[in-house]
Amino acid sequence: MAIKIAYIKAFNFMQEQLLSGNMTLLEQYYQALGEHKAEKQLASVCGKALNEWKGKKPLLEATLKIFEDQLQIELPLLN
Repeated sequence: MAIKIAYIKAFNFMQEQLLSGNMTLLEQYYQALGEHKAEKQLASVCGKALNEWKGKKPLLEATLKIFEDQLQIELPLLN
């Protein structure tokens, strides 16, 4: 979550600077570099979490299915 907040702050700062039009070429470069690093870090975190989810998903879904089956009300069958 902290990464997302830092990214939003960096984006807002970049937008303000671009709108003011007072940035030098070097400042624009560093701004773009910061955005690149933030995006790369966010993609890395998302990728790692997605990879972890692939391992956890089958177990969690199987566990939920067991609970759902146990919670299901059984109707008595009349013959």
